[in-house]
Amino acid sequence: AGAADSEFLKLLQKEKEALKSKHDVLKQDHKRALQEVEDLKKKQLSEAARFARAEGEYKAKVAAAERRAEQLQQELGQQHQMEVQSLLKNNESILHKQHQLLQNVPSQLLTNAKATASQAELEKIVREEAQHESQQQLRTMQKNWALEVDNLRRQNEYWTDLRRREAEKFAADFNRFREDAQRKLGEVTAELLVLWDYGARAREVLAQVAAGAYPVQRRGARA
Repeated sequence: AGAADSEFLKLLQKEKEALKSKHDVLKQDHKRALQEVEDLKKKQLSEAARFARAEGEYKAKVAAAERRAEQLQQELGQQHQMEVQSLLKNNESILHKQHQLLQNVPSQLLTNAKATASQAELEKIVREEAQHESQQQLRTMQKNWALEVDNLRRQNEYWTDLRRREAEKFAADFNRFREDAQRKLGEVTAELLVLWDYGARAREVLAQVAAGAYPVQRRGARA
């Protein structure tokens, strides 16, 4: 019976050593999983900082674009006002010169109404041409302003879309890393629970064997 007990105890010792080895492996896996979680936290903080920098740059560019739009609007307004004043002065000068020319025309050349336009008609023609030129320049200015506004709008849409895509990518990466970390921790926790239960049962068996609760018999021996 002593030899059989010795063999059984050796078997239990091997089981105990195997159990300890598996426990060490699981402990290392758990430590590695915790380190991965810690690395994940650091990466998330780094991503958050990068996103904050991108958001700051975006806000700065939007603010600069708004300031540029306001400045451009003021410049165009001032330029338009100056050009209108210049056109008015130019028109007045043209009308004055035309009036002087008409005054110098001999009266007999103005008697034929069918062949010669009156002074009022000539002034009207000059005024309409000046007005047409002024309106054309104004339309050109408005067109350039519309192009500038559209360019600013496109830039704003680009940075808004870039911010949205970066936010979505950050959220997706965060969720994927979190799910992966939770899965690994769950697997390690489950294995540790199984190992703990197995170890508890093994300790109970060893305690009962030591107490003589399980008599050991040699093969072929009668009880």
